[in-house]
Amino acid sequence: METDVGTYMSPWVRDTSAGLAKQRAVTLIGAWNHALDQGYGASQPRRDVSVDEGKYNAGEQAYDGETFALASVALIHRWSIDGKPGGDDDSPASHQPTLAYTDDEMYEALRRYQGPAEPAFSEAKKRMGLTT
Repeated sequence: METDVGTYMSPWVRDTSAGLAKQRAVTLIGAWNHALDQGYGASQPRRDVSVDEGKYNAGEQAYDGETFALASVALIHRWSIDGKPGGDDDSPASHQPTLAYTDDEMYEALRRYQGPAEPAFSEAKKRMGLTT
């Protein structure tokens, strides 16, 4: 889908990466809601991923708040390990992180962080050099 600024955005996502950690609002909402469900996150309100205002507020918080963005990184990975319940990705749950992750497991962790479609796949491949 072409927007007025010529950038491709999937019509079902209506989202973009923002802030220090380049997090999508859909991902932030899913990760924080999962943390609330699991009892290890309490500093954020539950948000509805289908509401544009909620996505805007999550994206703005990630863009403006480095503390929020960096705390969210761990929650996003935790959510991903649990299979992203309620997310936009049908990835299965994975095992707990270890220092002995294979290249495929590392790629999958990086890819899941970025999202379920391009540019997540190509971006994860670019970051693989940072893990070796």
